Amino acid sequence: MTADRDRLRACLLDTLIPGGKGFPPASGVARPERLAFRPNWTMALKAVMSALPDGFETLEAAGRRAILEGLEQTMAPAFQTLIEALYSVYYTDPRVLAAVSEQTGYRNPPQPAGYVMAPFDDSVLATVRNHPQSWRPTTPERSKDRHDE
Repeated sequence: MTADRDRLRACLLDTLIPGGKGFPPASGVARPERLAFRPNWTMALKAVMSALPDGFETLEAAGRRAILEGLEQTMAPAFQTLIEALYSVYYTDPRVLAAVSEQTGYRNPPQPAGYVMAPFDDSVLATVRNHPQSWRPTTPERSKDRHDE
């Protein structure tokens, strides 16, 4: 990419996820090689960038957002794919995960390791176990009797 395309890409990504309050801007996380992880991500980025008007990066944030809201409507599949790509790359970055953890107390994503859970408390089933049976048992004999009727 040329320097102009790099600036345009950074401006686009930072308009979508500007960062702040401990979070890095998207352009610092979603490097081109990470967005090239899937071919459809690359195609979506190129499609949205090519639809941006000249001077997009010189507009105020509100003007850039308005343009992107329009593109979200007029080129929904490409725009949605770009958002999927950006969120996938952004929210798996260690710097973003650290910011989420610091601000929310949320530690580590649940996959693949999962969370440590307290052992199951079998006593929570006591009410159900002590309740009288409210269904008919299914037995081979009962099924056989029905077919004989």
